[in-house]
Amino acid sequence: MGDCYRNEACWRFSSEPISLPKAPSVSATVEPEAPAIDEVTWAELVDLMVDGDDATEVIDTVAEFLSDASASMEKIHDAYLQQDETTLRKAAHRLKSACGNLGALSMARLLADLEAAAAPITSTTATLVLRTREEWRRVESDLHARCLSLNGASQAF
Repeated sequence: MGDCYRNEACWRFSSEPISLPKAPSVSATVEPEAPAIDEVTWAELVDLMVDGDDATEVIDTVAEFLSDASASMEKIHDAYLQQDETTLRKAAHRLKSACGNLGALSMARLLADLEAAAAPITSTTATLVLRTREEWRRVESDLHARCLSLNGASQAF
């Protein structure tokens, strides 16, 4: 589970282009300087899951999250392109909860805004899809780096 995220060569979603129309800016609730991952939440997660020098549980949890979140981001993208409001709203809601649990609080706020803007789909929805994708890249990169920095993680992640 999550093996794709143990190998950078198969990070499929983060390298695919996105084709959305240009949309006007929207005032989402994300602060530009906000970290991709909340330090307090991350520290609590590591304290809870790291057993001595063994960070396997954290790494496995993050790998599973990255895999599931990548699939959810694809679902959001596809739902937007197909103008499927229900799928877009549900995918944003599901991913919002997972992001909050892992400390991706800025992304969770963007997803909450996207969930609210999913019906009807408008240019605001398009802007939020783009901003969510940008934030996803930050979250993905940050979590990957954090896992690599854990003791012994470079062999496992």
